[in-house]
Amino acid sequence: MLGLSYWFLPLFAGCVWLGTLLGMLGYWISQGSPNYPWESPGEHLAYISDIGATAVGTDIFIPGSTVCVVVFDIAFISERWLRHKGRLTHNYRTSEKILSGFAILFAVIGAAGLITLTICNTRHYHTVHDTMLCVFMYVVPFARMQFRGSMLTSSTVLATSSLQSSSAPSISAWVSITANTASFE
Repeated sequence: MLGLSYWFLPLFAGCVWLGTLLGMLGYWISQGSPNYPWESPGEHLAYISDIGATAVGTDIFIPGSTVCVVVFDIAFISERWLRHKGRLTHNYRTSEKILSGFAILFAVIGAAGLITLTICNTRHYHTVHDTMLCVFMYVVPFARMQFRGSMLTSSTVLATSSLQSSSAPSISAWVSITANTASFE
């Protein structure tokens, strides 16, 4: 794969996501940490979606999220390919191959949800945005199923459940989820 080791994919995705978050946070701070008119009453910190709904935020949020989630999907596909080619341990059972296929499918569905989430910002398309947030939050953990025992990793479940109380996650919550979902097992 172009002379790069497979571990480079999640590292690259994590760096892109970190750059996206830092760029959006830097933009928000450089503007004086404003409260946007489309924020919920009583919010004092902007969520990623609020910053992403601005003109400059859109220019950072859409490409950063898209690159990150596409590389995330490529990591799932490359893991399956490396097992097929024998570079990683072969699957012992047919059920592991089937679960791997489902993991790729759920990763692609989650990617479509995240890309749609970033395009349909919370300012103009609030209902679509929240729906795609739910698609992403509830589908991606299924993509991370462990092949041995088909259990979800506890870190992803904890990070995802911490987001269920709000309509849009904060930057710190997304950093938590990214740290858990960008790892390549």
